[in-house]
Amino acid sequence: MSSLTADSFPQPLNSQSLVSEKEAGLTFVQKVFFGVFLMAMIVCWSPLKMVAYVSPWIGLGMMILLVGTPQIILRMALVLLAWVLPLMVYSWLTPGYVLHSSIIALLTYGTFVFMLVVPGKAFATELLSSKMLIVTRWTLLFQSSWGLIQGILAGIRNGTFDGDTGDAVAGTIRPFTHAEDFSNPMYALNVAMMLLMIFPSLVREGKGVLAFTMGCLSLVLASVMHLNAVMVVAVGLGFAIHFPTILFNPRGLMALVVVAFCGFLFANLLSENVSTTESMAENTLQLKTPRAKLVHSVFTRMPNEYPLMPIIGIGTGQFSSRAGLMGTGLYFGGPTAHPKPLPFMGIGMSNPFRDYVYDLWMKMSYNPTINDSSSAYKPYLSWLTVYVEWGLAGVALILLFVARIIWNLLWYERLFERRIEAASLTSLVIFVFLMGVFENYWEVPQCIFIGLLLFKIRYPLFIDQYRVSPQPAVEV
Repeated sequence: MSSLTADSFPQPLNSQSLVSEKEAGLTFVQKVFFGVFLMAMIVCWSPLKMVAYVSPWIGLGMMILLVGTPQIILRMALVLLAWVLPLMVYSWLTPGYVLHSSIIALLTYGTFVFMLVVPGKAFATELLSSKMLIVTRWTLLFQSSWGLIQGILAGIRNGTFDGDTGDAVAGTIRPFTHAEDFSNPMYALNVAMMLLMIFPSLVREGKGVLAFTMGCLSLVLASVMHLNAVMVVAVGLGFAIHFPTILFNPRGLMALVVVAFCGFLFANLLSENVSTTESMAENTLQLKTPRAKLVHSVFTRMPNEYPLMPIIGIGTGQFSSRAGLMGTGLYFGGPTAHPKPLPFMGIGMSNPFRDYVYDLWMKMSYNPTINDSSSAYKPYLSWLTVYVEWGLAGVALILLFVARIIWNLLWYERLFERRIEAASLTSLVIFVFLMGVFENYWEVPQCIFIGLLLFKIRYPLFIDQYRVSPQPAVEV
C-alpha cells in the first residue's frame, strides 16, 4: 500500500499558478469549447426557438469538426449505438412504433448527448471557467435588466404585478411582444441556473453583485411559481447537505430571516398567483387536471396493456416526450392554430400516445381555461416521460447518476472555502432534477444548455483540484 504524503492532497490554485495560467492562455480545444459556449449564449437567448433546439448539436459539430479527438469520436459512436440498438426491440414491442419520433428524441435530448460526448475533465481550467463566468455575469445583467423593463411596463399596463403580468418577462427570447408561450419559463430557468453558477464567485470575490441582484429581482417578477418553489427547495437542500449546521450560526439565521421576509413580500405582492398555485394542487389531487388523469392512467391501466412498460418502457419518443409531441406535427404552432410539422420528418403517433395522451392534449388545447396554460396542468413532464419511455431501468440509472454526482461533491469538499462551490453545484443538480416534475424541461436545450455547459467546467475543476481520495469521480 502506498503511503500518503503532503503531495497526495492537491492544493487550490494560488495566485502564482493563476498568473502562469493566464500567460499561457487558452488551448485550442478550450477556445473551441468557449466558442460553443458563446454560440449557446447567443442562440438560447434568441427568439429562434427551432435553432435553439439543435444548439447542442451545433456545439457537437464544432467540437467534432474542429477538435475531433479519438475520444470524442468514440464517445459519439457509442452514444449513437446505444440509441440505435434498442430501437429494434422497442419497434417489435410497441404497437404503432414511430421511428421519426425516436429520431426527434435524439435531437431534443441533445444537451445530454453533448454532456456525455465531450470530456470536459480533459480541458477544464480556472481560466476557461473565469472567462465563461464573465460572459455569464454580463449576460445575466443585460437579460435581467431587459426582463425587469418588460415586467414593469406590463405592470403599469395591467395595473398590477400579479396575475399574468409575469408572462411578459422573457428577455430577448421574446423581446417585444406579450404572448402565452413558453418563453417566460425558458427565461426564468436560464436566469435561475446562471444565478446558481455565479453565486460562489459573488461570495468569495464579490464579483457580479449587480448582476446577481438584478437577476433575483427579474426572477421574482417573472413569477413562474413552480420554478421559484423548486429553486427555494433546491438551494435549501444543497446548502443543508454541505452546511448542515448553517441554521445554528448567526449568518445562517440571518439568511433564514431574509428568505422568510422575501417570501412574505412575494406572497403578498403576488397573492393571486399564490392562490392559483393552491387551486392547481387541489385540482391535481382530485384528478381534475389533464396531467393528473394521465398519471393515474399510466399507473393503473397502462401496465395491464403493456406489461413490460414499468420495467423497460415503450421506447424513446413514443409517449409524452417533447419528441412524441413534435412527431405528431401538431406541436409547433399549436394544434388549434397553425401547426407546423418539422421539415424532412414524417407525421404520426404511436398507439400508446394515441390512446393515453392525444385526447387529453387536444381537450386542453381546444377547451382552455385560465389555469390550463400552466405547466402544472399539461399532460406531459420529464419524469413521467422517462418512466413510460425508459421504464424503471431508466429512472434508476438517472437516480444513481445524480446521487453519485452529489456524493462526489460532498466527498471532495475538504477545503472549507470551497464548500460554497459544492453547495452551489449540488443545488443546480437538484434544481434540474426537480424541474423534471413540472414539464419536459430536460428536452428543451434553450432552458438548460447554458447552465449545464457552466456545470460541465466547474464540476470537474472542483473534483480534480480538490481530490482527497483515489476514488474515481463521475465524469461529466
